[in-house]
Amino acid sequence: HLRRFILDFPSDENNAAASDMAQRALDVLARHELYVAEFYEFRDDPTAVVLRVERLLYAYSGSSVEADALALLADAYDDLDRPEDAASARARRSALAESSTHH
Repeated sequence: HLRRFILDFPSDENNAAASDMAQRALDVLARHELYVAEFYEFRDDPTAVVLRVERLLYAYSGSSVEADALALLADAYDDLDRPEDAASARARRSALAESSTHH
């Protein structure tokens, strides 16, 4: 509902507060997914890590944990002996870091 408000009323005086609330909610949900992925890493289940992190990256794009999630994803791909996918995750992480330094 916050996103709808933000889109429908871009010049409303409450838009900045709504955007902040939406970002915080996104981050909370993404942190939970990362927590679950880390649990699977602890349980030595890299396939489950990959599934959780890919879901996080899709569902919570723009969250503050994306870089950490991509690092965890790369490690899981390494554990699964998928070096190309690990390299891709690391490249995505580097691109994310590069884009955040330009904002």
